[in-house]
Amino acid sequence: MNLTIAGLRKLAAEQLLQYRRNRNHLSELRKNAAAARTPGNTRPEDSTAPRHSGDPPAISPQALRQMRAWVRAIDRVRHELRNTQPQLERFMSRCFGLDVPFPKRQSVRARLLRLSMDLYIAESTAYKWRETLLDLVLFAAIEAGALSPFGLMRDEV
Repeated sequence: MNLTIAGLRKLAAEQLLQYRRNRNHLSELRKNAAAARTPGNTRPEDSTAPRHSGDPPAISPQALRQMRAWVRAIDRVRHELRNTQPQLERFMSRCFGLDVPFPKRQSVRARLLRLSMDLYIAESTAYKWRETLLDLVLFAAIEAGALSPFGLMRDEV
């Protein structure tokens, strides 16, 4: 892991950009688990059951825990911002495509410029907000256990 601030912010930005996909994946897993528990389900839920070619690859339990922790961290930041700074939460949602996807070919600069015009803020403010949001997500990820920058787990402290 790259322990520079820039490296950690890049990791947070990647997780924010994957948030919608991860949230939807976790939602599907919950729905499938609920359907498997219903009475009358005749489909075997054995991990040794043959997989179909169209099925997504299985995710390791550790990767699933990481995914849940990152989604929890981002949800926590969104909830706090929604209650304290709704405009910043709206900026976060639109900047990283948390609810609605943005065009893949659009550069970060173009997206921030467009957001700054839509929200009537200066371009420099948009960059500062983006940096602040990345830091908040990093703090929440450390708190949620998704990230341990120094390799220490909560049990070791």
